[in-house]
Amino acid sequence: MWHERGDTCGANRLQALSLDLGVAVDPETAPAGTVRTVTAALTGGWLGAAGERIRATIVPGSVSIRRWTVDFGDGTVRMIAPSAATPNRLSATHPYGPGEFSVRVTARVTGRAYGAFFAPDGSPYETTVPWSLDITNAASGVSGLPIEYVAPVVTVAGSPSGTLPDGTTAAADATGHTEVWWPRGLPCDLVVRAIVEREGFMRSGGVVIGQGRTRLVSYRYARGTNDASDGTRTGSYRAAAPIRIQWNTPLPGTRSYPVDLTLVLATTYEDGTVRTTRVSGVVSVTIVYSAAAQ
Repeated sequence: MWHERGDTCGANRLQALSLDLGVAVDPETAPAGTVRTVTAALTGGWLGAAGERIRATIVPGSVSIRRWTVDFGDGTVRMIAPSAATPNRLSATHPYGPGEFSVRVTARVTGRAYGAFFAPDGSPYETTVPWSLDITNAASGVSGLPIEYVAPVVTVAGSPSGTLPDGTTAAADATGHTEVWWPRGLPCDLVVRAIVEREGFMRSGGVVIGQGRTRLVSYRYARGTNDASDGTRTGSYRAAAPIRIQWNTPLPGTRSYPVDLTLVLATTYEDGTVRTTRVSGVVSVTIVYSAAAQ
């Protein structure tokens, strides 16, 4: 069976043959994560050039592409069977991350060729033998623009809960508020909330390519005025743990008690990346004489 040969003349013929394998990537430059289409096609006089390469006469109709091998340039290599409808053409899709890449495509071509041989007695004879040839070309300059993970915009908030003077229970709402009202002298479970004003997102090349989903993981509470005998101390707590707090004295006018908080947030982006951010803020609590909660 004939295979490629490494002589200089043969190398020149192989280089010329590679020019008959056109390779392209569309789009060539795009945001990271974009799915690209890699195409390749054998065109022009490649069959005649293949005959020159193997230095033999090819049997008509015996030539076929056995397989395509695509090295996408990012560590991914795929072997693809030729299409029955378009055997001399390849189309494959692949998502690229950030970076610069060169795509290399190889067509394994096989066939049969006429060859002259000599019998043991020295008499010449002609027969056909199988051969194979790898035709390779590349497309460079493929780039994936870097991904920027934009953090969410979050406001620190809280939801009060507890038993009111009339015996009814005020449950913490799911939304949370930056300003809350609570009766004086009554224990309060202040549930910490994170109001997501704008969710985090992924951006590449100025284009939004994915969204994020943010959740409150934990928080740090800096104790200020807290008249509860069993009040929560300064420290870090899991997201679901309420702040045990109480205010016995209303402040004059519109003054409010500040509850200083630092939220620890985790944003999970569509590609699985998780980023942690911290947001500090204050929940303002106004103390009233009658039962009122917001």
